[in-house]
Amino acid sequence: MGRPCVPVALLIGLSILKEMYDCSDERLIEELYFNTMRQKYPGCRRAGCYPLRPLNHREKAATARRKKEQQAPEFKEAYKIRSGIEATNSELNRAYGAKKVWTRGFNRVNLAMAFKVMALNIRRFSRYATEQIRLKASEIGNLGESYVQNTT
Repeated sequence: MGRPCVPVALLIGLSILKEMYDCSDERLIEELYFNTMRQKYPGCRRAGCYPLRPLNHREKAATARRKKEQQAPEFKEAYKIRSGIEATNSELNRAYGAKKVWTRGFNRVNLAMAFKVMALNIRRFSRYATEQIRLKASEIGNLGESYVQNTT
């Protein structure tokens, strides 16, 4: 289960390129994707990007500005919603195979997805209910211990 393994040679090569060109993981993956597309489609041209080009001052300033925006409380508050949605989508994909629906036709796909979402909701409810039962049991256990201590 899980994602397929990435070849070790690719990981080592990417680490070397990352250190050589002093770039972020996101930038490295973006350039890797573009260069892969460029190799597949030679007609695609973009100046100075093979294998990686150093960021110019405007790009560095834009990256710094974006990182600063992401540290702002307003951004973090707005991102909470998206983060929750992404987590739910990820759980649907990992646990219930939402990306792989083996039916065809709009109505059948909708029904299959509805069942997958219901399964996710049932699983989340059972976790919640179990946690509530544990909390109540620990409260009762603590009450019983304090009762025994008070009587002795």
